[in-house]
Amino acid sequence: MVLLTAWTWRLCSPIPDDLRAGMNATGEPFLVAKASHLLGYALLAALAGTLPVPRRGRVALVGLLVLHGVATEVIQTYVPGRTGKATDVLIDWAGIALGVLVARFWNRRP
Repeated sequence: MVLLTAWTWRLCSPIPDDLRAGMNATGEPFLVAKASHLLGYALLAALAGTLPVPRRGRVALVGLLVLHGVATEVIQTYVPGRTGKATDVLIDWAGIALGVLVARFWNRRP
């Protein structure tokens, strides 16, 4: 829950000028931003998928992440300097799928 709260706060707050400048300095701000979406949701989904709770609980948590990806993009449309995009939701969902695959692999190891 702590990670999800921190992730939500980060996604729903304006990007600091120094971070934006650093992203622009690399020449690839798009790649950095999209990779953070993918990896952030992959980590959260992998952690949710490996929790010692019944399968139904893990599925519910992954479903929460799917809805969270949509909700944060909608909220970003109201945050100065941020934009909510449908492509970001798809990237979020790809990260969730990656995290679920990692969790399945982890849960099946001997």
